[in-house]
Amino acid sequence: MNVLTENPVKTTAILGIILIIVACNVSGLRTSSAPVGQYDCYGHEAGMLAYTGLLDIQAGGRVKFLGNTGSWTYDDDTQTFTFSGDVPLAQAEYDADGPWLSVDLRPGVNISHAELGTMTCNPR
Repeated sequence: MNVLTENPVKTTAILGIILIIVACNVSGLRTSSAPVGQYDCYGHEAGMLAYTGLLDIQAGGRVKFLGNTGSWTYDDDTQTFTFSGDVPLAQAEYDADGPWLSVDLRPGVNISHAELGTMTCNPR
């Protein structure tokens, strides 16, 4: 006779405990509400608003901008991305009312059409 079928009460109790443990672990997982997607970014050049490039924030923590690839983390409480890797970006704050991203370049980085060190990026 199978060990699980010898005592159905024990089997039911064990399965119930396992279900509770799994349910507690799954409900404790925090999912990010990061606004991933593609954004058209604009900055200033000689006092005029100009297109800077496409910012591609991908699910799974990958980001692409101006041919460079990096990674991102997102803080749900502050609605802020922090970038690392080869992208020339430091951070971006998401404004859900816009919706748009206010993006700051890394200190000392200069890119065309973002001479003030910041960009505004609108979702596509």
